[in-house]
Amino acid sequence: MRIEIDVKFNPDEIVRVYDEVEKASTNLKPVFIWAREELRKTYTNHFLSNGGGTWKPLDPEYGAWKASRYPGAPTLIRTGGLFESVSKLEIDEINDMSARFGTNAEVAKFHQYGTWSMPKREIIFEPPMFAKKLADKIADHIEGKVD
Repeated sequence: MRIEIDVKFNPDEIVRVYDEVEKASTNLKPVFIWAREELRKTYTNHFLSNGGGTWKPLDPEYGAWKASRYPGAPTLIRTGGLFESVSKLEIDEINDMSARFGTNAEVAKFHQYGTWSMPKREIIFEPPMFAKKLADKIADHIEGKVD
């Protein structure tokens, strides 16, 4: 007794699929564009919510000065320069295999790390689960899946 199995496949189809996977895996720009938009939304919401409600308020004297100088503007968005830079991701470099996002605002470092007279208010960070979502998006991109 014996069993006979005939296998039929089209090697050209395998090569085509492999070529598509190779091409997609060497150009991640579409995924980085998604990442930029996710970070913009996250940083904007974080800023508008005073760090999710975790940022310490301005020093009363300084807060009063800013309120008189910029009436009606939200507490930490009185001048708007830092908020605009962060919400638009002033640093926006997307290449095939890498991306950089952030801000060039001169005052950003003081907010990000704090100073002896100002509490830390982290404005640029990796959102929770962002690395996992990014990895999933890259895998979907390589597999040819579209949202």
